[in-house]
Amino acid sequence: MISINDQTIELGNYPDGTLLMKFAMTGNSFEIQWIYESDAELFALICTANHLRRLNPNAEISLLLPYLPHARMDRVKQDTDVFTLKYFVDIINSLNFSKVSVLDVHSSVSEYAVNRIKVLSPKSYIHETIKKIKQSGIQADSIFYVDEGGQKRYSDMVQLPSVYGHKKRDWETGTILGVEIIGDKADVRDKNLLIIDDIIAYGGSIYYSAKRLKEMGCKNLYVYASHIENSILDEEKGMLIRSGLIEKFFTTKTIFTKEHQLIEIL
Repeated sequence: MISINDQTIELGNYPDGTLLMKFAMTGNSFEIQWIYESDAELFALICTANHLRRLNPNAEISLLLPYLPHARMDRVKQDTDVFTLKYFVDIINSLNFSKVSVLDVHSSVSEYAVNRIKVLSPKSYIHETIKKIKQSGIQADSIFYVDEGGQKRYSDMVQLPSVYGHKKRDWETGTILGVEIIGDKADVRDKNLLIIDDIIAYGGSIYYSAKRLKEMGCKNLYVYASHIENSILDEEKGMLIRSGLIEKFFTTKTIFTKEHQLIEIL
């Protein structure tokens, strides 16, 4: 979905499938908001930015892109790997936005690649999550981070005891074999934990972490992720949502477009 200054731009198609857009705005400052749904919207973004500039040659135009796509593909190892993040960022940079705001970007490579990027902190969403858990009658006692990188990334945002996970993998297949919990075990047993991560696809890492935390005697588990993909509901691979391990998931309005009783949009 693409909006300009909170006004949604209708995207249609001609009979041959080509893009149909009609809008006219005048002013000195515009913020284009792109709530990512698919790469098909990228051409609409290009048209939106260029059309605004044609009508307003001296206007300042910024981009709010809460979920930065292609952040997973931030490096290539062999010739068959297509460096989609680089090519996506090249297009964004070519549009010469005055600022590009993204929320809790998955890859640090993106921070250096996008011109005039502003990374928005998820701190307020994390605190809102803790508040909502408390309103349900449960006090979050400790934080669990899925890996050491997550602990370094988020620990200064929450003043609660924390532990983190270290995944054990089959290096040939990449399959997660188990999770070792690093930290004071007293922060797990008989405690209510909030799991914090940046993005969830199917939830495999959190699933194995949650299983281990339950084995160690934790009480209730909650999850905050800045971005939750619709794939979490996949009937075959979405084991986490059906596991019964998590009381509630909290996320932001970036890429999750479905509805589920366990997922709350902040």
